[in-house]
Amino acid sequence: MVIDPEVIGEFAYEVQPASQEQYQALLLPGGLPVLRTLRVVYSEAERPIEATVMVKAGHLYELQYEFTAE
Repeated sequence: MVIDPEVIGEFAYEVQPASQEQYQALLLPGGLPVLRTLRVVYSEAERPIEATVMVKAGHLYELQYEFTAE
């Protein structure tokens, strides 16, 4: 499925301590945080059609932003 980038409307990122369940599931060494990402996708009619929460090992990912000045 291809999603038009204009349809992906909301992102939220948070770094937080991992829960015991997350440590076990992600095989994390002790003391590492996780990166929690919330993504909301909208239809062309601006109706939310998907909400995804992802939890990733914080030491394996880097956030990178690109934007242009208007």
